[in-house]
Amino acid sequence: MVGGVILAAWTPFWAFVSGLSTIDFMRTSTGRPSIGTFYLSPTLSAGLNVVGFGVIVYAFILLSRQVSWGASVNHSESTSQQPRLDVPGFGVNTTLPDGRAIISCSLEDLGDAYHKNTIDQFNRLLSGKWIKTSGRIGENHGNGQVWLSNADPIFVLQFAEGWSDQLSPLGRGATITVRGKILKADYSGVRLEECELL
Repeated sequence: MVGGVILAAWTPFWAFVSGLSTIDFMRTSTGRPSIGTFYLSPTLSAGLNVVGFGVIVYAFILLSRQVSWGASVNHSESTSQQPRLDVPGFGVNTTLPDGRAIISCSLEDLGDAYHKNTIDQFNRLLSGKWIKTSGRIGENHGNGQVWLSNADPIFVLQFAEGWSDQLSPLGRGATITVRGKILKADYSGVRLEECELL
C-alpha cells in the first residue's frame, strides 16, 4: 500500500521532469528565443525516468523494512506489556494410557493460583486441565457432589455416575485423593467435574 502511494505520487513528478524536454523556457511571448533555451535531450529524459523509478523501488524497500520492523517492535512491546499469570509450581505431570495429561498438585497450589490471578486468568490457565490432588471431605451433598473442607477457595467435586455408593460411607474429615477435570472457577470457588476416587 505504501509503495502504491509513493508510485502514485512519484510518477506524475517524473512525467513532468521528462516533459521538460519539450518546453522552451526562454522564448518570448512572440515565440522567438530571447537569451537561450532550456532543453533536455530524449536520452537524458529517459535516463531521468529510469533513475526516478529506481528511487521509487529503493524508497519502497526502505519503507517496507521500516514498517515491518516497526510492527515487530510494537508486537514485542505489546507482548511484554501483557500481564503475566502467576503460575504455581505444580508437581509432577503424568500421562495416563488413555492420553489424559494429569497435573499432580496440592490444594494449596491451586488456592495460590486462584488468589494470585483474576478468575478469568485462572480459567484460561487451568480450565479443562486434569489434576490429581488430596483433601478432606467437608460435606457430601449426594448425587456425587462433594465439597472439600478447610480449603480456600472452596473446591466442589462432581463425581461421575456410579461413585455415590463409594462416597456415602466417607464421613466429614475423611481424606481422599481424587483425579478430576477443572470445570471453571468463579467467585464462590473452583469446580471440578468427572472426578474419580484414587
